[in-house]
Amino acid sequence: MKVRAALATNFISPYRVPLYSALGGTDNWDFKVFSCCDSEFNRCWKPIQDPPFQHKTSFNFSYMRVVKHRGLVTFTDRRQVHIPLGLWFDLWRFHPDVIFSDEMGARSLIAAIYAFLMRKRLVIWFYGTLHTERDISWKQRMLRAVLVRAADAFVGMGVDARRYLESIGVPSNSIFHARNATAIASLRNQVVERVRGQWHKRFGSSELCFLYVGQLNQRKNLHKLLEAWESFGAQDDVRASLILVGDGPDKADLQRRVAHSRLTNVAFVGHLEPEKLPEIFHAADVFVFPTLEDVWGLVVNEAMTFGLPVICSKYAGCAADLICEDKNGWIVDPEDARDLAKALRRAWDARNRKEEMARAARESMSSVTISNMANGFQEAVKFVLAQSNVTSEKQQRPESLIVNHQ
Repeated sequence: MKVRAALATNFISPYRVPLYSALGGTDNWDFKVFSCCDSEFNRCWKPIQDPPFQHKTSFNFSYMRVVKHRGLVTFTDRRQVHIPLGLWFDLWRFHPDVIFSDEMGARSLIAAIYAFLMRKRLVIWFYGTLHTERDISWKQRMLRAVLVRAADAFVGMGVDARRYLESIGVPSNSIFHARNATAIASLRNQVVERVRGQWHKRFGSSELCFLYVGQLNQRKNLHKLLEAWESFGAQDDVRASLILVGDGPDKADLQRRVAHSRLTNVAFVGHLEPEKLPEIFHAADVFVFPTLEDVWGLVVNEAMTFGLPVICSKYAGCAADLICEDKNGWIVDPEDARDLAKALRRAWDARNRKEEMARAARESMSSVTISNMANGFQEAVKFVLAQSNVTSEKQQRPESLIVNHQ
């Protein structure tokens, strides 16, 4: 018999299509994704049309929530919260054996109620960290306590996700490892060398090109990066450029700051579609990710796949899994401009080791694959179905046999 597996999520992003396709191609699975909407307010990419796996958009209610985060650098974050009121009915029609839900909010509560009433298995896919979850409300803490008891297993996205799950009482043996992965490696060999020259010609010549790709908002901490860049770029022997790719609410302020400080070696590119990103990665030398908070930071995977060493915030969930100090990058305190400036300098001083560090970055990605990520989900399903079989056998066996066996 086929295993029916449902995955409930916010929306289908381009970088999740390879994972869902891999899960849909799992032997003996009937897999279907249930989303809440086509996209969210802060996403620039185009909605996915006709994905290569089963998909249904559930009836959904959503609202905006503003979250204030504490720290040396405080910031606010606008989030779109989804309540998929139609999910229960959609699950009832699909009748899954196992349900994956990728958060610990209303969606997972609906999935948990369905799993309890229908005697199905629930796996929660959660990738928050001790840092990203530090400001959750007491209501969220109570809901998570309920979901920890309701779920049969968890899929975490890395070392920091496991630490958080264990801190809220999830047993270690029910946490399955699925490091966040990207399929961008398949595009690496399609980028020709002349592309690098074209980008360098566009932004002016420099000995080392630093790159940031992502949203331009408070959470990404680019004002602090520019503060560090001013002191780094002012050093007499430095001939470097900084390219900022992306869009967001902070773009105008960042451009004004660059103009006011007369930073002629900083350029804004704007949003690039995913298929254009390989070109900019190929053109750069070092990637910078100064985020104040990210559950992972998949763009770091993409940069390292193209051989870029990464100056990575310690608050990025990927840092503990991917960055090896002074081998394939450097981990920094993003709230400290001096620490960021020192890391920029270390990258500049290591430019004669560019090939060595590029090789180390690419090697770090050799096991962080879509196949291995999908394997974490597949192992979780085997685990929860084995639990179901044990429970079923105990219920069917006469009590006297159970006693004699013991």
